[in-house]
Amino acid sequence: LSKLENSVPSSHALRERKETIEHLKILLSTNHVWRERKETTQVNFRRNAKRQTTTLVCKITQLETTDSQKALFIEK
Repeated sequence: LSKLENSVPSSHALRERKETIEHLKILLSTNHVWRERKETTQVNFRRNAKRQTTTLVCKITQLETTDSQKALFIEK
């Protein structure tokens, strides 16, 4: 009977430890996924910002070219 009483807390402690380890693995993997998502979002944000800046520069250049062409046409 004493062996049975001693084995129950031991198996309970092992089960608790196993559940704690599994819980920590889930938390760490979730944090890893979140960090990857955050880094991907930052990269996409920078890439999109560069695209938008490039597009604005192209549009401004086109407007300047169009304005100078209009000025040349008016002068003729």
